[in-house]
Amino acid sequence: MKRSLVRRLFVVVLAGVLMVGTPLFSATASAAEWEKPLTVAPSWAVPSSGQRTLAVGTASYNGPLMNLTNTGSVGVEEIAWYGVWLFPGQRLEVRLSTAKDFVLLLADENEVFAGADSVASGTESLSYSHDDYVTGPIVVWIGAGGFKGGSYTLRVSMTDAPVDPALARIAGTDRYATAVKASQDAFAAADTVIIATGANFPDALAAAGLCGVYDAPLLLVPAASLPSAVSAEINRLGATKAIIIGGTGSVSSNVQKALAAKPALAGNVSRIAGVDRYHTARLVAEAMHTEMGTPLTEAIVVCGTNYADALSASPLAYAANRPILLTPTKSAHSAVLSALATIEAQNVTIIGGTTAVSVAAEQQIASKLGTPPRRWAGADRFETACMVAENAVDAGDLSRDFIGYACGYGFPDGLSGGVASGRKGGALLLTKSWLEPTPVAYYNTDSNGVTSSARVFGGSGVVWGNVLGMINSHFQFVGAP
Repeated sequence: MKRSLVRRLFVVVLAGVLMVGTPLFSATASAAEWEKPLTVAPSWAVPSSGQRTLAVGTASYNGPLMNLTNTGSVGVEEIAWYGVWLFPGQRLEVRLSTAKDFVLLLADENEVFAGADSVASGTESLSYSHDDYVTGPIVVWIGAGGFKGGSYTLRVSMTDAPVDPALARIAGTDRYATAVKASQDAFAAADTVIIATGANFPDALAAAGLCGVYDAPLLLVPAASLPSAVSAEINRLGATKAIIIGGTGSVSSNVQKALAAKPALAGNVSRIAGVDRYHTARLVAEAMHTEMGTPLTEAIVVCGTNYADALSASPLAYAANRPILLTPTKSAHSAVLSALATIEAQNVTIIGGTTAVSVAAEQQIASKLGTPPRRWAGADRFETACMVAENAVDAGDLSRDFIGYACGYGFPDGLSGGVASGRKGGALLLTKSWLEPTPVAYYNTDSNGVTSSARVFGGSGVVWGNVLGMINSHFQFVGAP
């Protein structure tokens, strides 16, 4: 009798129709949703219980890898279906507990069975691994079918693919702690530290080149106070000089006083600040010129109202001592044109498309230099970052021996991560929180499957663990820089 019912259940499932008369795969989540930016991507806050309740007939997202559960009931010869998005490299474990005769089913989004098991009473389990790193995420459907009806409990757990230790996550409890972790990973010691606000991006991005000149880490602070972790990191580094980038509205005088109160920094805390982000970037470039005592023949120009292009440029700015100048989109800011003359620039690289830095701005820069600037721009921020990496590697300014990654939909982790990547001689690529973008996969593949090490900057709520698995799938890690 049971075997006959199981066959009948399979016939119904393969027909794509529930016994209760609804379509088998009727998820409310669109297959395109995983491509949306982080700000609108489906996500869950982790509740105190560490688990969420599955919903019948819908596909659930589980980026934080919580335990998922549902207690429900079905009628005679009915099946309740639950969908879970599974990302490349992830493994799904399902347990069905019941006191009745049930069948536990797993099927993929193409209605192909991945497993089935009958449950007379007690608990049975099934598993499914998504090992195809090309297709992107899929929906796996979990069916709880009752021969005679009754109640059941489903428990679902998910794990990410293991990764090589050379691919490490650099993350703290917040953006300030993450910057400290990045400093600890990249710098054994430093005579100078560069301090900038972590609440906004312009000053910190402009500071990347200055960090390279001083071989200094970038440490982020809130406006009002000096975090204890940052203070401790300055001690660990043995720094005797601190340079604050930005005005007192960004990094308050209280922070400056707290730095000056540290015995090792006494009398050696300075500030570089202009009337706005554009003039601050100009002053940073001029400080680089003064410190080096030689012309800064190569400069970088990026849009000053967005962070993505400058994030990808920051390792190059660090490694090659190139200033990052900020400009509005429509025309080249006077601060840019002034800085180019003062630092004796001969060539400019514009990072980003014409919607970021317009053709008119490009022409103004060309007129100032007497030579047209080059432009590195992809179809989006992910492709642009890869283009910066490719060109910098081809020119010998960066190497494929190290690769850094940060979420492309936020700036905090990429600020310190860009400097840390430059210190290690590698590029910073931008990812989505839940997916390795195609241009990034191509760059990783073009590395011939070999690199020394890689870092992902930011916690698992910013860059999900499955992204590390996707990155890991491209490489054989050899040695460590």
